Amino acid sequence: MKSLKQNIRNFRSAGRIVYIIGILLFAGQIVIAADLGDAPDKTNNLGYNMTTYGNLTPANFPTVFNDGSGLAPYGPIHAQPLTIAHLGEYVTNEDEADSGYDEDPHNNITPPSYNNRDLKDDGVLNMPLNMPHCKFTSFEYLVNVITPGTNLYVNVWFDFNRDGDWNDDDVTDPNLLCASCSGAPVTEWAVQNQFLFNLSAGLHKISTPGFMSWHSPEKPAALWMRITLSEEPWTGGSGAGGSGPLAGYLYGETEDYYFTPDQECTVCEDLTNDGVVDFYDLVAYMVLWLDECND
Repeated sequence: MKSLKQNIRNFRSAGRIVYIIGILLFAGQIVIAADLGDAPDKTNNLGYNMTTYGNLTPANFPTVFNDGSGLAPYGPIHAQPLTIAHLGEYVTNEDEADSGYDEDPHNNITPPSYNNRDLKDDGVLNMPLNMPHCKFTSFEYLVNVITPGTNLYVNVWFDFNRDGDWNDDDVTDPNLLCASCSGAPVTEWAVQNQFLFNLSAGLHKISTPGFMSWHSPEKPAALWMRITLSEEPWTGGSGAGGSGPLAGYLYGETEDYYFTPDQECTVCEDLTNDGVVDFYDLVAYMVLWLDECND
């Protein structure tokens, strides 16, 4: 598989990826059709600008892998999503995010207007997610292991400041560090290289580590989220939050979601701020209830 990945890297660098109906041909080797995301991407093969959040914001989400320019960032592509593991129960394959063969009725995105059209984004549970403003939270997702024995990594990004990318934290946007967060920093790279190992074949329900969420009443209510499962850790991708490496991934899957977070319910909140939602948070919730509700 290392030789295949090197061939992908060489062909990607040369802009020589060859597509044929239903499968990908990398350097003369046939592999199962790939998986990509479906968030809007203004760098695409059709040459159209894409926007989001009511057509007010340029869509700088890296989704298209090969836009023909040879320039980074590259959208994450998973060459063999059905070989080792993927998110959720199902995957629909495609050659590219915005062109070529797609197992769904439409490409994942069709610039300038259409996006979010991968019909088997089913890995994240309990949507819309409970994400109170400036509170620690976590969520559950499914990983479907087909062939055990490969270490996996999960990364998640949220466009908390609704500016059309997943690049920000309290350094790039000072608003993402607020008093109501008790000074805790907020980063759009919310889940960072969660390490999955020794998973048996079959479906696994997994909880993310705790992360701080952030919303502004002055921004659109909905946001874009990306979750990526891959065989290697994310170390910056190809220069943008949520992007993939130059060579792409061999395994895993990327799913994108556009939703309005539930900010009301606090039952699943990480009240103890220890990075997990567990029994101790239940105790903290009971103490809070007795203090505030039992007059």
